[in-house]
Amino acid sequence: MRSFIRHAANMPVRFNLQAGNKAQIENMQDVSKGGLSFFSDSEISVGSHLRIEIPNLKYPFKEDCIVVWCRPSAKKHRVGVRFNDDKTAFRMRMIEQICYIEKYREEMKAKGRELDWLEASKEWIDKFAKDFPQIEE
Repeated sequence: MRSFIRHAANMPVRFNLQAGNKAQIENMQDVSKGGLSFFSDSEISVGSHLRIEIPNLKYPFKEDCIVVWCRPSAKKHRVGVRFNDDKTAFRMRMIEQICYIEKYREEMKAKGRELDWLEASKEWIDKFAKDFPQIEE
């Protein structure tokens, strides 16, 4: 049974078994206070230790986690991992917001508005932060 409500999060994530297997890049499916889920080409055993990275950030997110479930899906396996501590979960949530703000900057640029990071952050917070799903304690 799930301990935390999960929220959709479509960000690239790189993962590999800490034993040194080749890293894979997939899109994260969702995130919660306790962890995240993503798809894998192969089954990953429950209890396996993974290194998770979100590579497309100025200061990439890199954390160790543990596989708590792995379920077959259409062509892949969906994998759920748990963070080792609450600080990691909070940082993950902040990264999700940063990605939304960066996406907002890109959307505004496509409409002919060039925003610096601070301007985009303020606008995004004013327009969307109230609707950003909160992770429940």
